[in-house]
Amino acid sequence: MIPFAVLYLTLMGILLLYGTHRYWLAWGAFMAGRRRRASAATRPPVVVPRPVLIQLPIYNEGEEVLELLRSAAELDYPRELLQIQVLDDSDDGSEQRVAAAVASWRARGVSMEHVRRASREGYKAGALAEGLQRAAASESPPEFVAIFDADFVVPSDFLTAALAEFSDDRVGMVQARWGFLNEKSNLLTRVQALMLDGHFAVEHQARAGAERFFNFNGTAGVWRIEAIADAGGWNADTITEDLDLSIRAWLRGWRFRYMDDLVVPSQLPETISAFKVQQNRWVSGSLQTAKKCLPIVLRSTLPWRDKLDLGFYLTGNLTYLMLFLLTLAVPVAVLLRLDGTPLAALWADVPFFAFATLSVLVFYGCARRGRRVLPFFCGRVPALMALGLGMSAHNSRAACRGLFGRSRVFERTPKGGRTRELAARFRRLDWVSCVEPLMIIYLVVPLAVGVAIGRGIGAIPFALLFVLGYLFVFVEARRGWFARRGRLS
Repeated sequence: MIPFAVLYLTLMGILLLYGTHRYWLAWGAFMAGRRRRASAATRPPVVVPRPVLIQLPIYNEGEEVLELLRSAAELDYPRELLQIQVLDDSDDGSEQRVAAAVASWRARGVSMEHVRRASREGYKAGALAEGLQRAAASESPPEFVAIFDADFVVPSDFLTAALAEFSDDRVGMVQARWGFLNEKSNLLTRVQALMLDGHFAVEHQARAGAERFFNFNGTAGVWRIEAIADAGGWNADTITEDLDLSIRAWLRGWRFRYMDDLVVPSQLPETISAFKVQQNRWVSGSLQTAKKCLPIVLRSTLPWRDKLDLGFYLTGNLTYLMLFLLTLAVPVAVLLRLDGTPLAALWADVPFFAFATLSVLVFYGCARRGRRVLPFFCGRVPALMALGLGMSAHNSRAACRGLFGRSRVFERTPKGGRTRELAARFRRLDWVSCVEPLMIIYLVVPLAVGVAIGRGIGAIPFALLFVLGYLFVFVEARRGWFARRGRLS
C-alpha cells in the first residue's frame, strides 16, 4: 500500500508541474491572440518575389499525392521563380504514377522535377538534404524552401503570405497552422483535430508571442535556406529531423514566426492503428531529440526561463510514461477511501483536478475559442482525455524507445487507402496489444469492489476515465481490424 501511495503522489506532483505550465501556455496564447487581432489592420509588408524551392517528400503514398502536386503547381507565384521537387523514395510501384503526373505538369510549363534516390538513406532528412544540394547547383539557386507532406493541400496564396514574415533578416523559419479536411470523419479524427489545435493555436501561439522556442512541424512551413545551412543542415540521427534542426537553428540565433491565420488543409489518420504509428514516431523521436539537444540547451547562454520552457517542451511526451505508471497506482485512489481516510484522498485529488484536469479544459478551451462550447466540453474534451490515457501504454513504449533504444527507422504514417498495409501492421501483435485489455480488468476490479461495499464512490469518475480510455483504444483497434478484413476479403 505505502509504495503505491508514494508512487501515486510522486507522479501526481510531476504532472501538476506540467499542468501549471499548461496554464502559462493558455494565458500566453490568449494574450498573443489579442495582440494579433489588435494589429490585424496593420498594412502587411510588400513581398518582393524571391526564388523559392518547394519540396514534396513522399514514400509509397496513395492518391493524396496527386492532389498535393496539383496544389503546388497552381500556387499563385511567378513560375520563373519557383522550383518544385517531388522527392520520391517509393518502392511499391506508385513512382510510375507520380512520374506521369510530374511529366504532365512539366508539359504545362511548371518547373517540377521527379527526384529518385538510389537508396532511402537518411529517410526524409536524407531526401530533403539531397534536394537542397540539387537546387543549389541550379541556374537560379533558391533563397527559401517550403516543405509539404503528401497528405497536405497547399493554399494558392501560401507563399505570398508566408514570405511576408521574412522581411526581418533574423527570421529563419515560418510555420503555418494545420487544418483538417477529414476532421468530422469519426470520433478519433475529431479528437486528433482538437489535440493539434492545442499544439498550434495554444503552444505555438504562446511561444511565438513571447519570442520563445517552437519548432518546425515537418510540413506546411518555409525555411530560409541560409538558416538550414548555418544550423548544420538536415540530420537523420533522430526520427524527428524537423525538431532537431529547429533547435540547432534557434541556438544559432535564428528566430521563427508562427502564422495562426495561414491554414494548410491536411488529412488525419482515420484508424487507431495508423494513429499509433504516427504517435510512435512523434513520441520516440521527440525524446531522441531531447536526449541529444537538451544538454546543449542547458549549456547555452539562453535565459533560464527559456531553458525551463524548452525543457518542458522537449520532455512533454514523458507524461505518457507517467500516466501509464499512474494507471498502475489508480487503485490507491479507491483504497484510500476504503481505509476510511477521505481527507487524505481529498488532499490528493483536489490539486490533481485543479492543475491537471482543469488545466486541460482551459488549454483546449483556448484552442477552440469562438466555437460551440457545449459539444466541446461534453464530447471532445472527455474523449481527448480518455484517448490520452488509453494511449499511455503504447506511447510509454515509444518514450522508452526514444530514451534508451537505438532505432532510427523512419516509419511513415499509413494514409487512408492503405488497407493492406494497415491490416499487416495490425497482425503484428505485440505486448501493448495484450496489455490494453488487461489494464481494463485491472482498473475495473477495484472499482467494482468499492461500489459493492458502498465506499470509494468518489474515486469512480477519476478511475472510470482510465477505463474508458483503454476501452476506447481497444474497441477502435478491433473495429478498424474488422472493417479492413471486410474490404480485403
